[in-house]
Amino acid sequence: MLLRITNKLAQKLKELPLSDETVSTESPLDEWYGNLFTWNRTQYIIFTNAHSLYSVILPGKGINNPEKLMQAAAIALSEAMKHEGYDDFLNMILKYTSNITISKTISRSVLGSMNDMVFIAKTFLSADPEMDLYEISHRINNTPYKYGRDYSHPSEEIKKLLI
Repeated sequence: MLLRITNKLAQKLKELPLSDETVSTESPLDEWYGNLFTWNRTQYIIFTNAHSLYSVILPGKGINNPEKLMQAAAIALSEAMKHEGYDDFLNMILKYTSNITISKTISRSVLGSMNDMVFIAKTFLSADPEMDLYEISHRINNTPYKYGRDYSHPSEEIKKLLI
């Protein structure tokens, strides 16, 4: 799995300096982006697939190295996939989490979409601070985003990658 993280998340994980080598991936399910954001003095991490923009939000507390991040992300991803009804495809995604390469972010398009998702997440958290992170992730994954010339939802796009 190729995990492209922002400098903010790299500092939290104590992974600086990041390499900017170009790494090829076997599958579209193999490339993920990670970013750290704060709302109301609480840290959260957004974990986004580079090709489908399918995202999960997880609490940032206690995550201070890549291994803990991948454990937390795997749990959050499995819960989100069950919540979406994609539990059949879960093993397909989780098989990529065993071997991790950490690198710099390279796609401004993915980062821009992630920034939109962070804004949406903060809006939901402001409206209801007790809202479940899986519910926020579900709502984000059902928000339309632009894919080339068309608009679609991340939950539909990841389903296309899984089939």
